[in-house]
Amino acid sequence: MNALRKVKEYIKQHGMLNQNDRVILGLSGGADSVCLFLMLHAMAKENGWLLYPVHVNHGIRGEEALEDQKFCEKLCEKYGYSCQVISVDVPGLAKLHGISEEEAGRNVRYEAFENLAAQLEEQLGKDSVKIAVAHHKNDQAETVLHHLCRGTDVTGMAGIRSRRGNLIRPLLCLSREEIETYLRKECQPFQTDSTNQTDEYTRNRLRNCILPQLTEKINKKTVEHICELADTMAEVEDFLGVEGKKAWEQLVTFDSEEFRICVEEMEKVHPVMKRWVISKACERLSGTKKNIDKTHIQSVMELAEKQVGRKINLPYGMEAVREYGAILLHIPKENEDGNWEIPLSIDGTSQKLIDGTIVTAKIISAENIENISKEIPKNSCIKWFDYDKIKNTVVLRTLQKDDEMVIDTAGHHKSVKKLCMDAGISARERAYIWGIAEGSNLLWVPRVRAGAGCYVTQDTKRILEIEIKLSTEEGND
Repeated sequence: MNALRKVKEYIKQHGMLNQNDRVILGLSGGADSVCLFLMLHAMAKENGWLLYPVHVNHGIRGEEALEDQKFCEKLCEKYGYSCQVISVDVPGLAKLHGISEEEAGRNVRYEAFENLAAQLEEQLGKDSVKIAVAHHKNDQAETVLHHLCRGTDVTGMAGIRSRRGNLIRPLLCLSREEIETYLRKECQPFQTDSTNQTDEYTRNRLRNCILPQLTEKINKKTVEHICELADTMAEVEDFLGVEGKKAWEQLVTFDSEEFRICVEEMEKVHPVMKRWVISKACERLSGTKKNIDKTHIQSVMELAEKQVGRKINLPYGMEAVREYGAILLHIPKENEDGNWEIPLSIDGTSQKLIDGTIVTAKIISAENIENISKEIPKNSCIKWFDYDKIKNTVVLRTLQKDDEMVIDTAGHHKSVKKLCMDAGISARERAYIWGIAEGSNLLWVPRVRAGAGCYVTQDTKRILEIEIKLSTEEGND
């Protein structure tokens, strides 16, 4: 079966696209995205699809990046499309937020796709807009191996899904070799990203070193077999979801934000289902899957064998209590944080917050800093702000529903709700998150991001340096 027909059938099999859909297409200029562009173009007319190619220039590779941009613009022009180009200083953003350039680049790309999707959805309706990206079988194999090396479960072993919401991956049925063969037959050149040849990033080491070794010295079908495993694990995950819902109905009663798991019924179900039910109850109660691991789940399971009155503390203020005939999962009233606000001390004095985080702020003169952009701290727990751009008293406080953050130098704002959603933080979890603000404008929300409204520049005279020391290890903000 030729590659184009294979992709057509894969799109149909997974219900990725409907007649007359609008498709936002990530176009980097590399082989994968160029192949996706050509294939969707070949299928567009008969299906009534309209393509919206988007190219993001990350500002990392100088002239090489500009060549990629020009290539994409010419390719789109050749086939009668307008290429939307978005240029972003990814190295600067990575340094500002204390994250890797790889992560910053990914965030920028998906934010660009989602922003365009939101615009189109306002005009056409949500279900008619899709975002197509060019992940393929080799990417799937890299992802599964990466998850396996870091420690994972069934979800991690399922790897990259063919579709998630409005995001689709039509090339997951093709290998990198099949993609390049297709492009050769079409006499279509593509760009090569020089950074993909280095082993600086974990992904590159898997791609350039580990997978080739496995393929050459263990089994030439390594990639194919890993992808088959991912497909199987995706089916297992879906099956667990179906069976888990049955177990949920059997074990759980819900009343006023409290979950009770029947101990007698727990004895009748498989341990896998017990873990699924407890995990789902914790997720629904806390509003997130993050930071709830196997140790927590196992501790709740073991309460079934404990005496009445025994309890354990869980993340996000949750508590599990052994009751007569049941395990209660709830958030005690005393753990529900109310609103609080305290002025930020800027004289270098450390302030300890109610969650144990220590905040220290001071004013630094910028007069003797020759190149500010090079001196911006890389540490994600230290941020610099232009103090003279701040007009109101800076405070430490809980987040409010009307809070906003300036997200770019053009002055665009984003609500705190949207920011937290983008960072995967639920409404309930937001109750435990605080920020640094002036009025309703957020300067920095640790675990989420820093705002762009008070960026330091070469014209900055006074720098407000804020350092935080978290009470527990957190992920990148």
